[in-house]
Amino acid sequence: MAESELIYKMAFTHYNTKAFFIEEEAGREADYLFTVFSREFGKLKVRGKSIRKIKSKLRSGAQTLYLSDIEFIQGKIYKTLTEAVLIDKFRGIRQDLEKIKTTEKIAKNLDSLTGLEEKDYFIWDLLGKTLKIIDSEKNKEIIRYFFIWKLFSLLGYSPELYRCSVCRRKLLPETFFFNPEKGGIICWRCFKKDNISFEISVNTVKTLRILIKEEWPLIKKLVLNREILAGLEKTTESYLAYLTFKS
Repeated sequence: MAESELIYKMAFTHYNTKAFFIEEEAGREADYLFTVFSREFGKLKVRGKSIRKIKSKLRSGAQTLYLSDIEFIQGKIYKTLTEAVLIDKFRGIRQDLEKIKTTEKIAKNLDSLTGLEEKDYFIWDLLGKTLKIIDSEKNKEIIRYFFIWKLFSLLGYSPELYRCSVCRRKLLPETFFFNPEKGGIICWRCFKKDNISFEISVNTVKTLRILIKEEWPLIKKLVLNREILAGLEKTTESYLAYLTFKS
């Protein structure tokens, strides 16, 4: 097959998949460039041509926080959306500002840690499960941590939480430090003051272990005080920043 024929064939091949619309960016004229996470293809960038026009047939199924059946074709630069049939608009999220904020953080984290067109059914399932939890249950700060630490684990980024990352001794309930560059927890014996390591409480470490290992029915029963929540926030943001910079 000649190269010109192959390009022509690719340009008019239609691809179908279920996809979550996680981000949107206004393009030229009335276009939108969507970031979606799809079941069959992983994360994709797809162009919604003229979608901001009132008469656009795509508007009803292509909006941020929607789950839709989509169809697209591959162009020279972008994939172009040709159809979007709504499956779920997550009404419970869209009617609650705090839930919207939680979901936007999750979408941003997912986008920063995943590459384009890397299919992963486990991440697809995790995203769908998390959005259903946010949609149907009372908003809790732990939901975002449930998602991000499960995502770390699925991507192979779980930090060491059971042994010192330096000396490999089994961790006892004493003074701990977290260092993303060393790969997790450091015991007080191996700790050296720097601009990266910070102290982390025993209870925060226990909570991180549960977030990675257990499922939502148990996790949602956790009672977290201010100290643990502050520790989760600092550890999550520190590790996320390190992984994002590293990639």
